[in-house]
Amino acid sequence: MPAPEALVPGFLHVLDGETDGRRRRTLRTNAALVEATIRLFRAGATSPTANAVAREAAVSARSLFAHFADVPLLYQAAIKRVLDDMLAGDWPEIRRGDLVQRIEGFVNHHAQACEQWLPFQRAAATLRYEYADLWQGCQSARDQLRERLRTVFAAELARLDDEEEACMLLDALCTLLDWDAWGKLRHDRDLTVERARAVWKSGLSRLLDATEPSTRLVEVPRLVAVN
Repeated sequence: MPAPEALVPGFLHVLDGETDGRRRRTLRTNAALVEATIRLFRAGATSPTANAVAREAAVSARSLFAHFADVPLLYQAAIKRVLDDMLAGDWPEIRRGDLVQRIEGFVNHHAQACEQWLPFQRAAATLRYEYADLWQGCQSARDQLRERLRTVFAAELARLDDEEEACMLLDALCTLLDWDAWGKLRHDRDLTVERARAVWKSGLSRLLDATEPSTRLVEVPRLVAVN
């Protein structure tokens, strides 16, 4: 009869196989729940219930809570997934061209990304204060926007003699095109996508045109003495 230790390697191999199988099933279920939550948000649900997510993922509500302690934690995972995909997305080459062309290209691309983010914005606005990973993801999106603005409109920023003025202009551009600003235009102001884009293009044009040396003659009003 073989010694007990001779059976250990094979026994461990069986355990490893069972553990790997459970891990794969856990990962598949996690992914199914996250994808189901994303689909429900995109379909218009502002706060999908546990039962709705479980039905969409074809699992039981009990299984959902075996993988996520609560529904907000599931929301956080889904929103973080969307943010990560957005941050990793390709950015078109729009650094060339005149100011009008660059504004057009920048706004069209950024507005498209903001529209995709819109279904998740309200949940993210609350949850980002509770989950550090989500907060960092939102901050990374804002940092990325700032860097893209700095790159695409480098010529206009460089025309400002004072570095502090250039920084303040960049702050103004970031505030105008902030991810949350798109939600205010679309939800609070109830603007169409086309109208919201036009607002952004107009705002960018006015802010960036101010860096151009003015060649217009300004007529100063004459002061009339009143007797």
